[in-house]
Amino acid sequence: MKRLRLIGMQAERGALLKLLQHMGCVEIDEPTEFRDDPVWASLTRPDTQALGRAREQRSELEGALKTLKKYGPRQKGGLLKARPVITEGELFDDRAYEAALADAGRLGELERQISALYAEQNKLRTQRLSLAPWLGLDIPLETTSTEEVAVLFGTVAGTADLDALEQALAEKSELTQLLRAGSDAQLQYLVFLCHRSAEEECQEVLKDFGFSRSALRGWIGTAAENDKRLAQELAQSEQTLAETIAQVAAFAPRKGALEQALDRSNQEISREEALAIALANASVPEADAYNVKVERDGDNGIPLWDIEFETEYGDYDFEVALSGGRIVGADYEVDEEWLDALDGSPVTAEEATSIVAGKVSGASAADVSVWEESGDGRGRYEGELFLDGMKYEFELDPRTGRIFDWTADLRD
Repeated sequence: MKRLRLIGMQAERGALLKLLQHMGCVEIDEPTEFRDDPVWASLTRPDTQALGRAREQRSELEGALKTLKKYGPRQKGGLLKARPVITEGELFDDRAYEAALADAGRLGELERQISALYAEQNKLRTQRLSLAPWLGLDIPLETTSTEEVAVLFGTVAGTADLDALEQALAEKSELTQLLRAGSDAQLQYLVFLCHRSAEEECQEVLKDFGFSRSALRGWIGTAAENDKRLAQELAQSEQTLAETIAQVAAFAPRKGALEQALDRSNQEISREEALAIALANASVPEADAYNVKVERDGDNGIPLWDIEFETEYGDYDFEVALSGGRIVGADYEVDEEWLDALDGSPVTAEEATSIVAGKVSGASAADVSVWEESGDGRGRYEGELFLDGMKYEFELDPRTGRIFDWTADLRD
């Protein structure tokens, strides 16, 4: 069997791996003999920015397909319509992928425009509703009081007797006028005018009848004039909305290309995401990891990523399911010398159960069994946790609250 060593750029890693596989390489691994060389180690650190980019692209593609489904033409066929079979070359066609991403970006822009248009229309309709009770009023809504005449826009309850109100005002002064604008189910809308000399007495009458002032700021012209303008703006917005939705519908023939790009995005994100899940679960900063290896594998019929990486303080092995990103296997142990150099706060056995429960999604402190051990002269908390078909075993340092030995196994 021939062996070869290949050094290349990180940006070309995916293309190189595919090339090696097509050339018949039966085993692809990262070298370990230079693990103590800091320069070599720096070349093999994970690129977590790739995960961020892949997640952004997947989000854009998913959003584009949702927009197309929501506003595009109805597709023929049922929910179980078969997806077309494509070759690996078609799936990883970079030009097609970039084109699909560009389409997704444009569909995202159209979705934002549609949302803005719907928000604008809701605002216009709300403004028209607020003007409706004043449509019978033939004076500008910006009319304000003068030095001689007080002008008040306001409301009284729908059950208020307006004839009695007018009579009570007339008894205070002949220099008053009450204009009835309109009404709805709860209120009657009025404009009150009076000479300044009678304002104070008339306001007492208005108060007795439950008069409440209305703020009509920002309107210029009569209610009818403003309503006409709003109706025209609403019609224009509805036309623009229809045109924008038609632009979305024009992308319908690109639906298959968008789905294909999403499939590729999911493939690319899976590896990077699995590595990020393992690093986060181990509480290992990305800068600390080197000699990283991520390979497709399977166990008990579960497709998974087999992940290995090293740090200055321990070696780590993880198995992460391709579907859902669940950790179905883990094994690592931290060097005690490194642990001794760390600062931390002492924890009780009860606090230790909470720390362990926080490491396993869906677990609670009640699921964790903890006991103290000191057989080798070093105090520690040991314990186990059973949850969702998984068995977890751990050792935790009571001086720092850090887990320094952890295994997780999927039980048959």
